[in-house]
Amino acid sequence: MKADGGAAVVVRGLECTYPDTAAPALEALDLTLPGGAVAVVMGASGAGKSTLARCLTRIVPAFVPADVRGDILLSSPLDSAEPYPSGRREAVSPGRFA
Repeated sequence: MKADGGAAVVVRGLECTYPDTAAPALEALDLTLPGGAVAVVMGASGAGKSTLARCLTRIVPAFVPADVRGDILLSSPLDSAEPYPSGRREAVSPGRFA
């Protein structure tokens, strides 16, 4: 499945719950990013910023166990034979801003 209408990333109803936690880290998240967009995700500690980045880069649930539900649609297929298809670039830059 691919992102529709020129969008590079479409997230629909994303929910992520880590083991042994009562509340989800992400709940009912919807997001659309057009091709070439630069996105900044800001929020309070515990708001789910790192979890979103981990879900988008497939760290969760591939390397960090969690129950993930919803759809993440990318302009290139997730099930490609290459782990990171040629020409596709992702970056996550965690940091503190005062």
